Amino acid sequence: MIDLFTAQTDIGGYLLFYTGSFAYASAEPIIADWARTAQVDEVASFKTLRVFRKTG
Repeated sequence: MIDLFTAQTDIGGYLLFYTGSFAYASAEPIIADWARTAQVDEVASFKTLRVFRKTG
């Protein structure tokens, strides 16, 4: 699912993850793997959000 959202996001667009979710602990390793392989940079954290920007 995360790959689908990434593919649908324009270059320069943002993908945000809500760290306050009850299931975030389960999603965190998936997000880490995705961040290593996808063309994205983690650009910020804001309160309960992790912010990634698509680079390519």
